Amino acid sequence: MPILATGKPGQQGFTLLELVIVIALVAVLSASVMITLTPASDDPLQQQRLRLLQLSHKVLEQAVLYNRRVALQLRQETGISALAYHEGKWQVLEDEQFSSLPLPADLQWNLSIPGKSFSSTDLDTPVEPQILFTPDGLVSSFRLELSWPPYDDQILDDSAFYAPEISDE
Repeated sequence: MPILATGKPGQQGFTLLELVIVIALVAVLSASVMITLTPASDDPLQQQRLRLLQLSHKVLEQAVLYNRRVALQLRQETGISALAYHEGKWQVLEDEQFSSLPLPADLQWNLSIPGKSFSSTDLDTPVEPQILFTPDGLVSSFRLELSWPPYDDQILDDSAFYAPEISDE
């Protein structure tokens, strides 16, 4: 009797959930490779953006692999922290690879999420995380603008986590 991919008699092939998880993992891994192979830049703002992108991809990978909600929180005083939703509340991920990413004091940032906007000059930064990553590989909508004169502004948004759309034209 042949061994089936699903392990259930009478079924053939993979389930949709299995395919989605594999596709999400391939996307995260390929993005990580692309980031790693990107040539180094002398622009510290671009380097900061790439470090944030790497941290974001690691957080997304955690969400998918461990089937839990994970998030990023931006605060000028503490930098960028990775959080996991556990036992009804958000908790900082203690793993060394998710240590807070400090933000230089003169770096200005503006984060826009649906219905809200936060900036580095806000004194009333929320305790709740702003960028969410779900176990099914989705990322909440956001746009982060980084500014650090005299360097060119850098933008990071949720489109960095999805494949570009291909038109039929």
